[in-house]
Amino acid sequence: MAMHVHSSFSEGAASMRQQLTAAKTNAIDVIWWSDHDWRMSAHGYRQVVHFTALTESENGVPITWRKVTSTGTATSAIAIVASPASPLDPSPSSSLSVSATGTGTSFSTARAVAKGGRDNVRSSLAGQTLAMEIYPNSMSSDTFCEIRIASSTHPATNGRPAGAYTLSYRIGGPDPAGTRRADGLTGVVVLPGTAGVWNSVVISPAGDAAALWPGLEADDLSLCELSFGVQSRNGAPARGYIDFLRFTRTVDGNAPMDVQRRLMSTYQAAFPAITQRQGLEVSLYDRHLNWFGGDVSLPDYGTLRILPEIHDDAAIAGQVAMIHNAGGVASLNHMFGTGNDLVSEDEQERRRRALAPKLISNAAFGADILEVGYRQRGGVDLSRHLAMWDACSRNGIFLTGNGVSDDHSGQGWRTSIRNFFTYAWAADTQEPSLLAALRAGRCYFGDIQRYSGWLDLLVDQVHPMGSVSIAQLPSRTLRIIATRIPSGGQVSVVTGPVDYAGPTQPDPGTTTTSLPGSAFGAGYADITVDTPTSRFVRVAVCDATGRIVGGSNPVWLLTDAGPTPIPPARLS
Repeated sequence: MAMHVHSSFSEGAASMRQQLTAAKTNAIDVIWWSDHDWRMSAHGYRQVVHFTALTESENGVPITWRKVTSTGTATSAIAIVASPASPLDPSPSSSLSVSATGTGTSFSTARAVAKGGRDNVRSSLAGQTLAMEIYPNSMSSDTFCEIRIASSTHPATNGRPAGAYTLSYRIGGPDPAGTRRADGLTGVVVLPGTAGVWNSVVISPAGDAAALWPGLEADDLSLCELSFGVQSRNGAPARGYIDFLRFTRTVDGNAPMDVQRRLMSTYQAAFPAITQRQGLEVSLYDRHLNWFGGDVSLPDYGTLRILPEIHDDAAIAGQVAMIHNAGGVASLNHMFGTGNDLVSEDEQERRRRALAPKLISNAAFGADILEVGYRQRGGVDLSRHLAMWDACSRNGIFLTGNGVSDDHSGQGWRTSIRNFFTYAWAADTQEPSLLAALRAGRCYFGDIQRYSGWLDLLVDQVHPMGSVSIAQLPSRTLRIIATRIPSGGQVSVVTGPVDYAGPTQPDPGTTTTSLPGSAFGAGYADITVDTPTSRFVRVAVCDATGRIVGGSNPVWLLTDAGPTPIPPARLS
């Protein structure tokens, strides 16, 4: 299963089709769509731009326009000017000016690109229109004004190459008004306009994309980047102005979820071997949750702002309860944050020890799943993700650990630094079976490039991986099922106490022993686990370099029920 996957309904470049192609290439059985809830509903998104400054705020959230030029541009500038300004703008005091001169025979460009604001113009193009006022200073075959929308990446489709699609709306230039053509993955739409006056422009990008590229699911496109610019060639000076930019989006209720479900149905014919499941990343607050299964719906955040991210532990616990009440399973995502670059060893340890008391105190906000299969995330390496999970296991917090990519690109799944995926021991790919496996911990995770084996645990020939077994026995027999261990690799057996040490003890207290890959010639190995006191056990598969390439979920071997409630799905 690919359990944390973003598409054109989030802020990245991946389309659903691109992600499904990656899933097919990597023989993935199940893809869980987990787009950001507040992005799908455009909560707190930019509604209007008056161009009063290069950085302009709306509801306290800034947007900044930055200049980008192409080669061959001899002169260029972007600026806020007092005149001309559109009389239609309720704040008719200024506009954005963009100018450029290209000296070659090919067009060169200067663009003002929208940045910042927590990317609150990036959203699905489905049902979206943009209205604006544009003033071309002059018009000729060598100059034009341009509204450019850089959109999502799709695989090769209908004779077109793989890549990102772009819509270029133009006023002026060599093509007559009304021209609509596709130059490969760039769609050109020439709008009517008059130089020296304000022109009211309304565009519907998804509709134009559908007309330009037959066979493209235009609702599977995102507004990845928005810019206003001018293009020039042969030394002709180009200047244009834009004012009073407005966004209209069809995001009422669960409309975006309905669009995504329609796309899921449409794509099923092209990807029949992949089961698609609609999840959601509940992510306005600083702690993000994935919602798997049940009655998935977009939360209503009311008047909460999107910047900065909101810190509210009680609200996170409330969102977990919301997911549970809707019949879903909740995952606590990227617990250390979303950064990719590793920090120093000392700082990694500081972060781990700072987070552990919180997760132990609130039982990981009540979540069912903890994202632990990250080579590195939030500045912290895999070993510390696992150590945090072990600290929770030590305290009787029964969490299913999974492996995720949190992918926004749909490319390089195998070679990405985040390339762990989750495998479920389930009867089929239907939602009830998958949710049952997730609730019971009947899962393992692996590096998709480096490990393709099976992992499972069985205690005393009865109690499976993920389960909690209560017995007053001096020892237990643990069967470790592990196949396709890398050449020269080993299986590490991680054992820790279940002593409910509490938040003042952030360390997991684990010990590790190793079995060589040769011990698994029959596909399994049996070991004895001493259990005079309560223990948990999990295993990790390592390659010849010692790098972890796969990991099981734990089994808990308790001498009594302990002070924390045991989920019914885990009792064995």
